[in-house]
Amino acid sequence: MSPFAGYEDFADCVAKNQDKQNPEAFCAWLQHQTTGKWPTEEAIQKATSPGPERCPICNASLRTPERLRVHMFHAHGRDLPRPREPGETNRLIQAC
Repeated sequence: MSPFAGYEDFADCVAKNQDKQNPEAFCAWLQHQTTGKWPTEEAIQKATSPGPERCPICNASLRTPERLRVHMFHAHGRDLPRPREPGETNRLIQAC
């Protein structure tokens, strides 16, 4: 999927708009408004499929540590430091 409205794709839009009541609906509308196309079923599935990372505040499921960091910043106004090495995410989450 191509970029739209400053987001790299539909999943990026959903991850960065967790503060919205329905991030998927908002991003679908935004994509349609900016590109004239609705997101594909595959894009929606990718954005909503559970991932291995969990938000310690709202229990949202995210696919990568980077998406968790973005979610924490946009949805909760907090920032997690970037992990120094792969596999350190659990230590960072427990520190919250």
